[in-house]
Amino acid sequence: MKNIQRKSIELIEELCSPLGISASKTNDGNYQAVFARDAIMAGLAGILADNTIIKKGLVNSLLTLKRTQKEQGQIASNVGLDSSGNDRVSYGTLSHKTDSCCFYLIGVGLAAKHGLINLTDWQDSVYKTMGLLDALEYNSRDLVYVPQGGNWADEYPYHGYLLFDQALRLWGLKLMADLFKDDNLKKKSERIEASILSNYAPKENASNVYHKVAFSKALSLPKDYFLTGFSPAGYRFEFDLAANAIASYIIRDEKSKESLHWVSEQEMPVSAFWPIIKPGDEEWPSISKFFLYEFKNAPGHYHNGGIWWIWLGWLRQSYLINGFEKEAEDLKRWAVDFLENQDNFCFDEYLDRDQLKPSGTKFLAYSATGILLLTSDTYFDPFK
Repeated sequence: MKNIQRKSIELIEELCSPLGISASKTNDGNYQAVFARDAIMAGLAGILADNTIIKKGLVNSLLTLKRTQKEQGQIASNVGLDSSGNDRVSYGTLSHKTDSCCFYLIGVGLAAKHGLINLTDWQDSVYKTMGLLDALEYNSRDLVYVPQGGNWADEYPYHGYLLFDQALRLWGLKLMADLFKDDNLKKKSERIEASILSNYAPKENASNVYHKVAFSKALSLPKDYFLTGFSPAGYRFEFDLAANAIASYIIRDEKSKESLHWVSEQEMPVSAFWPIIKPGDEEWPSISKFFLYEFKNAPGHYHNGGIWWIWLGWLRQSYLINGFEKEAEDLKRWAVDFLENQDNFCFDEYLDRDQLKPSGTKFLAYSATGILLLTSDTYFDPFK
């Protein structure tokens, strides 16, 4: 196990530069750029491991994102360098990346909590980003609308009021409310948390119901886990591991424990989204046509049933912080046994569902981060 952890840390260290923490050392796509979500999660793993190089990489990543922030508060999806050494910035090729803004708040908040930055220097920047997220509500009802392709699962056919982004925003706002002693932010975060518990865990007599007609249908189709999201067209009922892992990690509620218990009863390891979308299914035409470079979402692959180290890592962190010690240990043991039986493991992006074959982009900080979160003896406290 220590060898796995050491190699994970060595890869992330190798990806650290004055620009920040790059997504991968491969030349695939744009992965040598600093991606907001990848870099900040890797930086949090660096704090967990108390690694000086990775913590510096986190600070450099935040500085790069701050430097390239747009006037309205937008945070780049990724920042690379062109052949002349100038910033090459993307805020989302096909749609804006809502989660970049949320991860930025989390990164700044936890870097400040751990004494890596002077919070005063970041006040104007983070308040701009929080203002942008307020604007993305548009109707001032406490939930942000995420476009298709607007978060990490940027080739999965979903959009709307997605739990993943609401949970990340809640995490960031809670950190900012505490750090700045801002009562308005505290009240805002309390409203968002109440809205999450009402709308993504439907139950009778809930308050803050957003879409009453769709909510009534959701009540008749109860699920043991947090629902993925909803739009004006209604709810989505598939299981979203990333959303459930993060929501259960930061919200102390019986629904979090219910969700984790449900996950623990599923076949291990758990896919990113379930059930898998297959040819002939209603959403197959959508998922089969939605991609930027090439089609990756064959059944059991990539977002469509693939098994991602990063979300297994956050699942284990959620298990630990909620007191699911046995489940956390079982997941860790599975991960260690699997990795120790791999020849020349290359920190591949995900495992395919059918054969557990490492697939996708190699040497990813995303995967190294997930493995560190999976194998650490302690958990990362989201608010300290």
